[in-house]
Amino acid sequence: MPGPIKAQQVVDALLAGSTAVELQPEVSRLPIMELHALLCSACWMRDEIASNCVEYAEEIDKLLTRNCGIYAAGVRGCFLGVAYRP
Repeated sequence: MPGPIKAQQVVDALLAGSTAVELQPEVSRLPIMELHALLCSACWMRDEIASNCVEYAEEIDKLLTRNCGIYAAGVRGCFLGVAYRP
């Protein structure tokens, strides 16, 4: 992913089959607002994705657990619209 990384690029790669481990370097380079957009969007979409593909949902779990302290603490759908790095 050359150039500035956008949350949508990470979501697209995740839904195309990339793993959370493969995407972590890109996630780590996201500007903070893009990171928030990615993590909150992934959290909101997780259950819908799980209803269609458990494997993709498991990768979302890994990505969120590693990058969102709220999700890692067991809160699902914090409704704050704010995700943060642990």
